[in-house]
Amino acid sequence: MVRDIPENTIYVGRKPAMTYVMSTTVLAVKVREKKIADIRLKARGLSISKCVDTALIATNRFLGDFEIGEIKLWTENKEIMERIDFKNGVKTVIKLDRPKTINKSAIDIQLIHKNKEGTKDGLK
Repeated sequence: MVRDIPENTIYVGRKPAMTYVMSTTVLAVKVREKKIADIRLKARGLSISKCVDTALIATNRFLGDFEIGEIKLWTENKEIMERIDFKNGVKTVIKLDRPKTINKSAIDIQLIHKNKEGTKDGLK
């Protein structure tokens, strides 16, 4: 399954938060050059707190001319037929007898650029 990932989107996952902060600063250059409108940080499940940390570190320490714009929260429902179990560093896939529905929370944080007049770029 191949999906098109938008150029302005960073998916936050298992890596350290500073890895995503550095990716955010690289995308900030493209925003300043008007190649993209805004930066989107997205995460699901346990990575949501790291996504919020990434947005705050990026805007407070590295990108003073950016601020947090729109924040979207939702729950994704997914049916699974197998469960992955980790014991003693060994990954085991367990097949389920019937489909199980799981819920995962997700977040989308928009970082927008403030131009010199103090107004926000990137809002439509």
